[in-house]
Amino acid sequence: MIPTKFRVWDKVTKRMLYYDKDIVPLMTLNGVLVDAGTNVSYRFILMQFTSKKDEKQVEICEDDICTGDYRCAVGFDFDPHELTGTIEQADNGLWMFDYGHGEIALDDEDLQNIEIIGNVHENPELLETK
Repeated sequence: MIPTKFRVWDKVTKRMLYYDKDIVPLMTLNGVLVDAGTNVSYRFILMQFTSKKDEKQVEICEDDICTGDYRCAVGFDFDPHELTGTIEQADNGLWMFDYGHGEIALDDEDLQNIEIIGNVHENPELLETK
């Protein structure tokens, strides 16, 4: 079984905190973030790692902004199309690459060369359309 890993975005200090590197609030079994017995969930955005890695072997996490090549048939065009999108978890538990006009399962074999370029909290400008 793959262990579940998380990171949190601190809305007050505007910093990303990692459970394996930083001191972060404890999490109870029902997902409430607690620090010294006080519910501090209002202050943090909890994000789960997907257990997948990008092209550079960096772990992919929820709310990451990534680029990827998607090979889909458009007419007779089977060339890969570079997409930029975010990583989100669907209601059914699947990890999805949301590129703004739809979603592709992170496990889809036609989605290749995924590379993390930032995350929605620290780099929202990466999602701005040109």
